[in-house]
Amino acid sequence: MHSAKLILVLLVAPAAVVAEEAPPDRSPHILCYSAQDPEPLARQVERSVTTLVVKPVGSVPRNETTRFPGETTFEIAEVLKDTGGQFTAGKTLRYPEETETEDGATFLLFSFQEDRKDAQWSHTVPITDAVLRYLKGVPGPDAPIADRLRYFVQFLEHDDSQLSTEAFLELQYSEFENLELLKPDLSRRKLRSWLTDSQTEPTRVSLYSLLLGLVGNADDASYLEARILTPSEDIGLEVRGIVAGYLMLTGEEGLDVIDREMLADPEEPINEAVSALQGLRFLWDHPQGNVSKDRLRSSMRLLLGRPELADLAISDLARWNDWSVADRLMELYNDEDFDIPSIKKAIVQYYLLAIRLPPDDERAPPRETAARCAEHLAQIRKIDLETVRRAERFFFLVK
Repeated sequence: MHSAKLILVLLVAPAAVVAEEAPPDRSPHILCYSAQDPEPLARQVERSVTTLVVKPVGSVPRNETTRFPGETTFEIAEVLKDTGGQFTAGKTLRYPEETETEDGATFLLFSFQEDRKDAQWSHTVPITDAVLRYLKGVPGPDAPIADRLRYFVQFLEHDDSQLSTEAFLELQYSEFENLELLKPDLSRRKLRSWLTDSQTEPTRVSLYSLLLGLVGNADDASYLEARILTPSEDIGLEVRGIVAGYLMLTGEEGLDVIDREMLADPEEPINEAVSALQGLRFLWDHPQGNVSKDRLRSSMRLLLGRPELADLAISDLARWNDWSVADRLMELYNDEDFDIPSIKKAIVQYYLLAIRLPPDDERAPPRETAARCAEHLAQIRKIDLETVRRAERFFFLVK
């Protein structure tokens, strides 16, 4: 559970963070991203130095005893990208690894190494004819982002499963501000039908629910609420998008439901509570005009009573400049049930932020609150200097 919580903290960094791990270079949307998801092929082509369409014409098998990886001879069927002008269709090349193939299989062969006379091949990916046609039609990286996204949307849930996956990954990797550009082009009927179809991949439910939040109606809100309230043993990443889409459609009225069903009950399964927390973060970072910031803070404070989630809530409340809990956090610090290093560190970071924000900064607490935070921090420093030092070591202030 610890590693999962660390990832959650880093993906939506609070104003004071513990930078124990670097976030990924990519910035996919937090509600829909899974660390196991591959980079979309179109993006790989765009950042590659060379991308070839190849077909295997011969191979030497790998030898486990000698650790020989094998070898594959490919014929170049087509050159998709070749910045060095080294390759021509019809020629052959050797790839230093055996490739398990079926007759007539087609692959993409990538190289990302620049400034080399000889290409250093990275990897191969088998593709269908439909995916190849799709890749050729992708608007270039300089095209308006809305045009690119419209192109991808038309292939969602395509009959060719690989093509459908590629289109889905492109949207999943997109920032929400860009997804909002799709609002005129989205079909709520299609989204709803995909969500109700038992054949839809569970990993796609989060994104489709989020998109439904952009274009849905009251009936769709009721449907999403029913999914949230229906007990399920498979509560995972998909619920986060459902909660976010639901709150986009229902605002504070829906947040009352989330508070009651997912946040207020300390016995609620932790995955459901985390999904609700992610929904709160989403609305804070992408306000829809139907939930006030004070209302979001109120919901986040409900998680302070859960030791397994308190550190996440404290970090977000610091990022959200909720100084109303300054004294309560000191009570938690001295509570045996909350004697957990990550919670103690989050509390110290909260106080550090409160006292280091300039008084004229709009994010700063009232002077009286800042003074109490300084007193609390001084008290902690006397009894737990190591935690304070560790928190200070990784603390930085976001300007």
